[in-house]
Amino acid sequence: MARDLKGVIRFRKWELDEKRRALGELLRNEQGLIEALEKFEEEMINEAKAATQNAVEGGITFGTYAVAAKARREQVELWLAEVRQQIEMARDDLAQSFKEFKTFEIAQENRDREELKEREAKAQKALDEIALTIHRRKG
Repeated sequence: MARDLKGVIRFRKWELDEKRRALGELLRNEQGLIEALEKFEEEMINEAKAATQNAVEGGITFGTYAVAAKARREQVELWLAEVRQQIEMARDDLAQSFKEFKTFEIAQENRDREELKEREAKAQKALDEIALTIHRRKG
């Protein structure tokens, strides 16, 4: 019976590791999107500076650029919101899996402790019988 839980524990640990890896991937995606937003900000500042240096040509092209950049930024913000929602769900799922893993692990520890107590009690009983037998032979 004790071996059965060890297999379940091993599976739950593997499952937990997989969920941690998935969460890590989502966190890397989030960081990439944040960096993309920061890059858009820098690009927008640089384009605005360039547009002010050449007022006639820059004014015409900057307007078109600003509209396209705003659309790209909004799309990245939508992706970021979606990834953050996925991260929250992954964290909840990871917490639930960890709780289940610990439940099995604690149950196994309790079983092992009870098994050890039983073995020690049997060993003590055998020693008591040996001592009693020796005492009878002497007496």
